[in-house]
Amino acid sequence: MLRMIIFFIGLAFVLLVFRFLIKGKMSERTSLPWIACSFFVIILSVYPYSLDAIARLVNVDYPPALLFLVSILVIFLLLLYQSIHLSILQQKIRELAQTISIMKSTGVAEISKDPIGYGDITKKMD
Repeated sequence: MLRMIIFFIGLAFVLLVFRFLIKGKMSERTSLPWIACSFFVIILSVYPYSLDAIARLVNVDYPPALLFLVSILVIFLLLLYQSIHLSILQQKIRELAQTISIMKSTGVAEISKDPIGYGDITKKMD
């Protein structure tokens, strides 16, 4: 019974990730680790003794400990990837802000307010 519940949770997670992909809330690149983890959960729910075999191969006495170790490592890798991606985006935002400031100070572009209150760069028509 528990194996069926875990199987359906993994399947629901795969469907949720695909739904996010279709709606454009997640990119293909960031969805791959989540889909891989979901399929790993599905495989372990269908073949639960495969974890025991893998644990024996790497000399781990308690198979759930191996599962927790792998899960923590995957979470750390995802966190590292997200941190790198966040740093890259912060650098791009800084460069864009500097470019807008230079364009504004040299008169190449002017900032007009939109109804929401965010600035919109529009080129001057000469």
